[in-house]
Amino acid sequence: WFALFIINIFLNWVIPFLVLLRRDTKRQRQTMALVAAVVLLGRWLDVYLMVFPGVVGEAPTFGLWEIGLTLGGIGSFGLVLAAVLKGAPAVPMADPELVESLEYH
Repeated sequence: WFALFIINIFLNWVIPFLVLLRRDTKRQRQTMALVAAVVLLGRWLDVYLMVFPGVVGEAPTFGLWEIGLTLGGIGSFGLVLAAVLKGAPAVPMADPELVESLEYH
């Protein structure tokens, strides 16, 4: 469990901190997407480390249950997100400053 704990610290704190330290990296969409993916993986590992040591015991295991539950959670989130986005426009149409905000670079 100790190795996963160290990886968790790197994924949730060290990598995002060091990558996002510079101002120019925060302005690149690809860099931000990569950091977001790393943080999401780190959050998954954090939840895994909170739950599984008490359930599994001495050594960590990865199997079909972990993969299936993760994919099921992502799928459920996607379905709820699609249902919510279908009900309302993503762009605030009644905003008087909409045109000005779309011209931001």
